[in-house]
Amino acid sequence: RALSVLGISLEQTNIALEDALLSEMSGNQPSLSQMLKLCGNMKKSALEFSSSVSDLRKQMNELYYADLPSVKSSQLDTAISNLVKAGLAEEEETSAVLKAMRDGSFYSVLDLFEASTEKVSTFITDLESQTKLCSSLIKETGLEKQLEGNLEGNLRVPFAKLYTAWHRLHRFFLASSMVSTDAYYLSINAETLISEKKVVTQ
Repeated sequence: RALSVLGISLEQTNIALEDALLSEMSGNQPSLSQMLKLCGNMKKSALEFSSSVSDLRKQMNELYYADLPSVKSSQLDTAISNLVKAGLAEEEETSAVLKAMRDGSFYSVLDLFEASTEKVSTFITDLESQTKLCSSLIKETGLEKQLEGNLEGNLRVPFAKLYTAWHRLHRFFLASSMVSTDAYYLSINAETLISEKKVVTQ
């Protein structure tokens, strides 16, 4: 849930920028105050996700967590290959998650989440700083000119870095969900998400 809220906050921030541009096109003085407010929301959401990961790690410790034996099975390799072929997961992130689970258990997957979230948080701060700079400059130059002229306050680079980091985190999370689900299904002798007979290459 916390990860979904973070994604929504990012899209709301982008919408706020689009609204500011549309407002300027309508003859109004552009304002990035809503964007700055939403940057704060993103920071909060990133912290909530990090907190959720920490809580899960604590719960795993308390319950003496151990990975399922199926995590290291060849059947899981086949199941994951089928997931990738069917377009349910990305090969790079799925391979990274499986390697992390096999090298250091699901604790290592949590490490992946935390490292990825740290990058997201860094780029949120960068976007916030650039937004403050842009906000002070557009009073003279205008917002559209800042962006289209690639001037000092251009927001495109920090936005792109943030989006890229966010999508990386989200792909790791999806890969983790898919790998863990199929590992569980194998452990109870249930059919995996995409069996050989169901594979349809994307």
